[in-house]
Amino acid sequence: IADQWSGNADSPNHWRDSHVRVRGPGVAAVQAAFVDNWNEATGELPIGKSYFPSIDSEGESLVCAVQSNPVNATSAAQRSMAVLIAGAARRLWITNAYFVPSPPFVEALCAAKRRGVDVKLLLPGRYQDQPAVGRAGRHTWPRLLEGGVEIYEYKPTMIHAKTVVVDSIVSSIGSINFDPRSFALNAEFGIVVLDDALAARFEDAFVNDLRSAGRIASDHLGNLPIGDRFLDVICYWIRAQL
Repeated sequence: IADQWSGNADSPNHWRDSHVRVRGPGVAAVQAAFVDNWNEATGELPIGKSYFPSIDSEGESLVCAVQSNPVNATSAAQRSMAVLIAGAARRLWITNAYFVPSPPFVEALCAAKRRGVDVKLLLPGRYQDQPAVGRAGRHTWPRLLEGGVEIYEYKPTMIHAKTVVVDSIVSSIGSINFDPRSFALNAEFGIVVLDDALAARFEDAFVNDLRSAGRIASDHLGNLPIGDRFLDVICYWIRAQL
């Protein structure tokens, strides 16, 4: 946690982010992910009832933990995002900080739109803290816009949230981005929650964020200087290194 999280998107120096508190048996999955990374870093393995006590159920949310660790050659982060997109029937609202989708994910989003899903993307705007990542992602926008996907840029500050809401009932939140680093290089963690009340809260937040965002149109991209478009292509080519 750094100074960027000391406010609430009230200035360019204070980022917009989303967080949740996990209670009940789902906490054990969060602990297990921490222990896995702790063991990798230190060689220690903190286990036993003192670390993992019995936890009573709280509420009725169904929680699935998603852990990806390149050391274990797992790509659960990528699979979870693919399943959420493929399973959407009515609504797919995605907020993501570092959005550099591979061609299959671009096509999956366009396919969702073709089957009647309301697909919206909320991404960082001018305050993107990794400009090269923003450029790489922008290279995919023409195809997404052509496919009917709506793209919005958040204006007030850097938006660092990584959330997905599907059909007003399934939500995802965590550290997972739509980029090569999250899907292949970084250790990531998130949760997928089946709970219409939580989904409603995420949808409300999404709608509120759209009030501070600008929609991207195809002519906006067409009017970009050729130098910008060239840099976008270069950044996309080296996206795995960003």
